[in-house]
Amino acid sequence: NSGTWLQCFYASHGYECYSSTRCLFNSTELQDIEFIRSYYYNKIEHVRFSSDVGRFVGYTEFGIKEAEYWNKDQAILAQMRAQKETYCQHNTDLWYANVLSKSVKPSVRLHSTMAPGYHHPAMLVCSVYDFYPKLIKVSWLRNGQETTSDITSTEEFANGDWLYQVHSHLEYMTLCLPGQSDHVCPLLDNSTVRSDPSAQAVNSDLCPSFLLWLQLTDFSLNNHNIPYSQLSL
Repeated sequence: NSGTWLQCFYASHGYECYSSTRCLFNSTELQDIEFIRSYYYNKIEHVRFSSDVGRFVGYTEFGIKEAEYWNKDQAILAQMRAQKETYCQHNTDLWYANVLSKSVKPSVRLHSTMAPGYHHPAMLVCSVYDFYPKLIKVSWLRNGQETTSDITSTEEFANGDWLYQVHSHLEYMTLCLPGQSDHVCPLLDNSTVRSDPSAQAVNSDLCPSFLLWLQLTDFSLNNHNIPYSQLSL
């Protein structure tokens, strides 16, 4: 996890230089926290202070000179070293309490669509929206057993409001022989679904979600836009 604070300095032709402050952490314990202050000029980081190193390090000719100058000032070094506790540890407590410990259960939409080259719906799409935290797994079950073939999934990507979405596609043209029926359903797994009993209803609503029955010329899923709540056939 990380938190970033950005300070910009303006010039008439744009941003000339700026500094960023970052806190890298795995817990609220001081030994699991790193404080980093970076200074940039024309988008290039030229000097950095890291609490793990305990001093400034320069990355350009000018940055090396700045680091040498600041490292001679014990008052500046003491002030920067203290930021790990006074700035980072203080804020990690707030981030864990107000953001990182929170979760939002996903909403799910299941529908059929056409795969390229087909004239009938030939692909199931499970769209998972508005969940937090980011990590989630979408699996597909066929007759109660997980299937791993004919599946493509997107990466989790951000909505821009702390929430995420992901989409998983299952090609079902090859699942059934004519006259054969299969129970097919998606299954979600993330920390919200595991820990929140009300969120587990998402999976119970989806699975078993529908009976897939394919015949040579007649497809039971001929609607290109079927909400998962209506797929109990």
